[in-house]
Amino acid sequence: MTIELTPRAAAPITDLTGLIASPSARTARRGNDAPHAADIRISILSDHEWRICDRRIPENNAECVLGYIDKTAGLYEVMKLSSTHNLLYYSDFEQAISSFTSQVKPAAVGRVF
Repeated sequence: MTIELTPRAAAPITDLTGLIASPSARTARRGNDAPHAADIRISILSDHEWRICDRRIPENNAECVLGYIDKTAGLYEVMKLSSTHNLLYYSDFEQAISSFTSQVKPAAVGRVF
């Protein structure tokens, strides 16, 4: 699995032109065109939080964000933006990342209200 890690942002993004979904961004996320392991970019938010993005979509486009991982109580909590109302829990960080590219069975599932 190839993963590109990006450090915390040093400065806020001031160019907001890419935040509006472009046709190519919508096409990249449509149907069976789910990201592969090489398409994943992990941004470190803190020592226990990560943002998972699709590298095929420009970083300044909000549609590039696939979800978030938060290490809590010894488990990795995955919040996928494509799957509303569910949190998935994994015992391994690599499994948590893989859940964005394939069907990985979680250790537990929680509801978000």
